[in-house]
Amino acid sequence: VAARKILTPLDIDIAVVVGLAQRIGYLLTGGALTLLNDTTLQLQEKTLTLTLKGQAHGLDADIIADALRDLAHELGREAQLVVG
Repeated sequence: VAARKILTPLDIDIAVVVGLAQRIGYLLTGGALTLLNDTTLQLQEKTLTLTLKGQAHGLDADIIADALRDLAHELGREAQLVVG
């Protein structure tokens, strides 16, 4: 609540996006950051695409798709999850 007094609306929006992106990273890795080497997150005009390949392909789960959807929604994009 105190942060809202010193942050601009744009700062708050950026903080939300960063937090949602960090959530995806943590959900994917559980803190094992090497799994991120087998992922890509790509922001395009209409979509936000998360690609899981190599060892990360087994991380395809509803909780990941939900987190991706939340982040895509915040960015005004459609979520796309690609495994392979």
